[in-house]
Amino acid sequence: MLKQKQVLGLAAAIGLMAAAPSQAIILTFDEVPSTEVIQTSLTSQGYHIVSDHFHTYGTVPFLNPDIVANGGTHVGYEAGRGDPVIMTRVDGDAFSLLSLDVSEFYVNNVADRPNANVLEISGVLLGGGTVSYQLAIDGLRDGPGGIADFQHFLLPELFINVVSLEFIGLQWNGVMGGVAMDNLEVADRVSVPEPTSLALFGLGLLGAGLARRRRTK
Repeated sequence: MLKQKQVLGLAAAIGLMAAAPSQAIILTFDEVPSTEVIQTSLTSQGYHIVSDHFHTYGTVPFLNPDIVANGGTHVGYEAGRGDPVIMTRVDGDAFSLLSLDVSEFYVNNVADRPNANVLEISGVLLGGGTVSYQLAIDGLRDGPGGIADFQHFLLPELFINVVSLEFIGLQWNGVMGGVAMDNLEVADRVSVPEPTSLALFGLGLLGAGLARRRRTK
């Protein structure tokens, strides 16, 4: 019988084969012009983002000093004015979301347009099914210049091989809130081996482990 460490090593190896993301890129949106004009779509580095209402804000200070800033261009919308932001690949293929930066939309809450306390991310998986995850925004003005609150979040392996993502800012009461996003780390679709291939690979590892164990006796 194989030792526990050998079995765990086998499971880990198979897991890495099945789910390890490929080379990642980061969507900074810095090539997108900063504007207060309402936008409904943009394309960045092979990814398409759509919504009924969003803005791209950058480093141009005269646009709106009440908006959070992080030294680059980011995507965001105000509470009550923005709808969920939908993200897909331009070529329609599946992709993975690994991490991102999130902030409230305004430096301070606006009476009729409060900031979000949570960013909810939902994904449609390749082959069917959905996943969802919430990120809590801390509300601390601890970024550059004391006006930015962009927090970096590493995501659990939920959003591997999704065909679309939905982002929505929420207050604690579930009502929509203003939110901003930047530096989305994405990777190409992961090739998952067929069950037969995984089984053969597993048998090969088991055989190698048994042979090694016999040699050491």
